[in-house]
Amino acid sequence: MHDREYGARAVIGVAVPQANPTVEPEIGALMPAGVNLVATRLTSQSSEPRERLLQYESSFHAATADFDTLKLDAYGFACTGASYLVGAAAEDRRTAELSQSVGYPALSAAQAIRAAFARLNVRRMAMLSPYPAWLTDAGHGYWREQGIDIVKTELIALPSSDTRGVYAIRTAAVMQACEAFVGVDADVLLLSGTGMPTLRALAPLERKLGIPVLSSNYCLAWAMLDRLGLVPPRQDNGPLLSGYGAALERL
Repeated sequence: MHDREYGARAVIGVAVPQANPTVEPEIGALMPAGVNLVATRLTSQSSEPRERLLQYESSFHAATADFDTLKLDAYGFACTGASYLVGAAAEDRRTAELSQSVGYPALSAAQAIRAAFARLNVRRMAMLSPYPAWLTDAGHGYWREQGIDIVKTELIALPSSDTRGVYAIRTAAVMQACEAFVGVDADVLLLSGTGMPTLRALAPLERKLGIPVLSSNYCLAWAMLDRLGLVPPRQDNGPLLSGYGAALERL
């Protein structure tokens, strides 16, 4: 335990794309008692989505300085699409270098999903994509490089090719789109993207589909807590994280 007014068990930092309204409430709701979530915003002036995502990824590695003298225990990059563009090999190398430099674990949402897949022995996945076609394709490439068989993908249409359109999605649209996965033969359903609200959808979708349902924010919260030894053991093959219902009701 640390001698802190807030965050006696841990202080966890996240780097969030500038207009993303979803990361802090969802990951905050997943934090257990005694864990404090703090955030910094990644900014870009580019109007081109691909360039903007790559700038976020680059900025993530420098943004630890934004926390000044605040000592973090873990640090997460909440932008799955950027990882899809950069690729796992470069991502692993850069986050390992950052972790060594700052002295605490740094990881991305995509790495967190990979860790969750490994914990659940996932080999076949279904995917809900709130991305334009070019970024959905990059996501497919990322997962196939990890040896994951993508058995079905469903898209949520955005109003344009601008990835910031994801912030207008609501849980009702997520639930409706996931009707396409009823009966799917997959080990897991991934709701990709930290900007898409997913936390209210996870439990009802698991009950409906009969398979684990994961999302970028859920996995990032779990993986950072797991690195710090703050996740209780799973009970009877239950969810990786549970007990966040009361916090979710306050959002």
